[in-house]
This record gives sequence, C-alpha cells and structure tokens, in this order.
Amino acid sequence: QYLTLYAFSTENWNRPKSEVDALMHLLVKALHDEVPKLMKNQVRLNAIGAMEDLPQACQDEFRSAIAETSRNTGLTLTIALSYSGRNEWVRAAKKVFDDVACHKVTKDDICETYLNSKMDTAQMPDPDILIRTGGECRISNFLLWQLAYTELFFLPVMWPDFKGDHLREVISQFQSRE
Repeated sequence: QYLTLYAFSTENWNRPKSEVDALMHLLVKALHDEVPKLMKNQVRLNAIGAMEDLPQACQDEFRSAIAETSRNTGLTLTIALSYSGRNEWVRAAKKVFDDVACHKVTKDDICETYLNSKMDTAQMPDPDILIRTGGECRISNFLLWQLAYTELFFLPVMWPDFKGDHLREVISQFQSRE
C-alpha cells in the first residue's frame, strides 16, 4: 500500500550546480509526464523532506501532482526529496520546540507517539522492507526513525537494472524471516 523512493538527499545539494539543475529539471518533467499514469493506476503521490529547499517550479509541480492524485485509492507513492533522516529529526525537534514554547505540550507529553506525529511520515506506517540497491550496505541517512524494525535487503544490482524478479526474490526472503 506504501512505497517510498529516496530520490534526492539533502547531501545531494553539494553536487555541482549544473548537475542539480539538470536533476530538478528532470524531476519536473517526470512529474508532468507521470501524472496520467498515476491517475490511471489510482496511485496517490506524496512527498517528504525539506520541500521548501526545492526550486519553485519543483514545488509547484509537486503540489499540483499531489493535489491531482489526492483522491486516488491505490498505492501511496512517496518521493523523498531534499530529505535526510538527520534533517527530518532537526525539523521535528523544531516543531516540538514550537509546541512547548506555545504551551501546547509539556515535557511530560513528549513520548514516542507524539514524536512520531512530528516526523515527515506521520501519516504512514513504518516500512516492512528496505531495499538498498547498488551494492552499498548502509541506509544512507534514510528514514532513521522509521527503520527500527524494518527488514533490510542489500542488493548488488543498480537501481535502473532492478526488475520484478529482484522484487519477487526480496519478498520471498522477507516471507521466510521471523
């Protein structure tokens, strides 16, 4: 019911400007081109991360695509953009601080459920599976709070080469784990 793709990390802003600009242009084009497919397949689009850091054209395209797909009833596809787990924690801590400063909560109100409500993924379940492609055996600052009980799979295949057979193998292995 939920699929989250890590598309652009906060660390990616350190890439050359020309590369970042090209990626942002590609993102806007892909969103524009993919919305009809999302609609046809009843996919609801979502985004997490510091979206305010994206160029205005990306923000506008995402807002439009999210609004257009908001009534779809199938899979929720979340794109993590300008995202990092540590940055998410910082942004969540600022929300907590604001709530305390405005006397909405006291320190005794702060618990796991409350903290979870301040995370980007508050409206989503924690992931059952994390698939890391490319042969790297690290989570790369992705969903640090949410991965506490997630089953991790590290595959040597690069993302563009990831196919249905790879997914079926991961699901088969997942089903055999306890």
